[in-house]
Amino acid sequence: MNGRLRFGWPCVLVVSLGVSGCSDEVPVEEVPELTVTIVSPEIRMPISGQELVLVRAEPEEEVLGVEFSVDRDGIDSRYDVDLTPPFESVLDTRDLPDGPRELRVTAVGRHGQTAGASVVVLMDNVLPSLEVIAPVPGEVGFVEDGTARFTVRAWDGSGIERLTLSVDDRELTDVTTLEGDVYEGTIDLSAYTDEVGSSLVELGLWALAEDAFGRQSAVAATLTVARRLRWRAVVPAAVAGASAPSPDGRISYIATIQGVVHALDTETGAEICRSSQGPEIYRGPTVSTDGAAVYVGTASGMRAITAAPTCSDLWTARAGEVAQGTPQVHPSNRVIYFTTREGGLHAASPDGEVLWTRADVGLVRSGPTLVPELGLVVVASDDNFLHAVALDGAGNPLDGFFWSAETGAPLEASAALDHHRIYVGSTDFNVYAFDVFDGTRIWDAPFATGRQITTTPFIDGARDVYVTSRDGSCYKLTPERTLVWSYEVPSGIDYSGPVVDEAAGLVFFGETGATGADGMMHGILHALSRETGEAVWTATLDGSLSATPTLIDGTVIVGASSGLVYSFFIDDAAALATLGD
Repeated sequence: MNGRLRFGWPCVLVVSLGVSGCSDEVPVEEVPELTVTIVSPEIRMPISGQELVLVRAEPEEEVLGVEFSVDRDGIDSRYDVDLTPPFESVLDTRDLPDGPRELRVTAVGRHGQTAGASVVVLMDNVLPSLEVIAPVPGEVGFVEDGTARFTVRAWDGSGIERLTLSVDDRELTDVTTLEGDVYEGTIDLSAYTDEVGSSLVELGLWALAEDAFGRQSAVAATLTVARRLRWRAVVPAAVAGASAPSPDGRISYIATIQGVVHALDTETGAEICRSSQGPEIYRGPTVSTDGAAVYVGTASGMRAITAAPTCSDLWTARAGEVAQGTPQVHPSNRVIYFTTREGGLHAASPDGEVLWTRADVGLVRSGPTLVPELGLVVVASDDNFLHAVALDGAGNPLDGFFWSAETGAPLEASAALDHHRIYVGSTDFNVYAFDVFDGTRIWDAPFATGRQITTTPFIDGARDVYVTSRDGSCYKLTPERTLVWSYEVPSGIDYSGPVVDEAAGLVFFGETGATGADGMMHGILHALSRETGEAVWTATLDGSLSATPTLIDGTVIVGASSGLVYSFFIDDAAALATLGD
């Protein structure tokens, strides 16, 4: 069947038929029209190996031959000629890539007339191709998330006739076809809750794909399952503010509104010791720079206790009716700075002696902000101002204020320091940026949110600013005041300040929550993508959540009004590093 047809007019030369000649006289006769049809293979038919291509060309007595060609990467490539009916050819598909490909035939008549036909077939000579997209190595499925994804890319030249996804030999019945050749099955992680316990469990995943010829391919993967909740501890009363870690991160100190400080083991949540009950506490504690003492503001003044394992009383500095806000410790001289509602700003020595008081800062609802390099203590006041108090070489305050920066309403949260800038949120709904050297405004106008801001901003290593507002949103701003993203919580109310884990790329803050069907208030811990502001995971807590989360050694720790303290793994790497030991 191998030959070549050549046609010309008025001189015709058919070499492959063994006929040659040329005549100047062309007979005048009616030229029949040719028709050609590809009988086999049919359109979209899967073919492999050596495939018979059968053609019907009519009228047969008029047809000199049929040429066969195939699409080779966009080029029409002739591979055979048949000169006698029935017209057919054998196409060797083994040297052609899998996938849709067009076959073409051209019938040539005795008078030079032609007719063509084509059909697209599915060439398939290899096994189905399978690739696992999710889970990726090192990914953990957390049972609290409810489900995990098993996603594969399955492709075959003739199409995938059947795809099976299974977990531990149990077939997933709900498999969804996504864009392209991607298939996804959902794994119900709640079925493994009891099996997981407080360890890691590896689930065997299996995908099987079958093509139109019955050829099969399989691929295996592993999903590591764990609990996101590392531990949960119970303290006898509502938690007051954020927890404070020891310098080595092994202990987390938790204060309750009833006046007790608890020392919890960061790894297990077990209580190491607790202080005696004292006056009511409104904010979380602070640990001394050497880790030997813990300071907390109470309704009777500043209280100091010894660090774990004793948690015994050291002293109480009585400097006002209510010690407000979280105390701050100077990194070099270990002086403790704290505020009171009626007494203003105070400084106490490490042994509890009140060194001095500055009542002119006015009523204060938050803790001070230290600027050690400049010898400044900055206080957010109820009189609408940030006041900077300058210290001399001995640590005593200079007269007056080094500077005062005005906002539009009372300030209820501490300011945040970033190099030469200081940021504060106001109850006038705005975020302000001031120069820490002289208190001048850096932004031409503050950044406006929808409601009061009563939490302290957070500044990350890239100098971006994160702030939560009582409008129920968390905002990310550039140092130039440009809004990068905002995220609104479902209930529309959040009270916790934000913190950022830069290694994990996550932003954490707490949503006060809403009353559930059980009649209890349930707060929500949110973990957002630092880059996009999209939700990565959430955790529901028993009790309202107003305390800012604390990041300690790969975990995020937060306490609720129910007296429960929670520790969650920040991400997959933290869970694998801890539970995989």
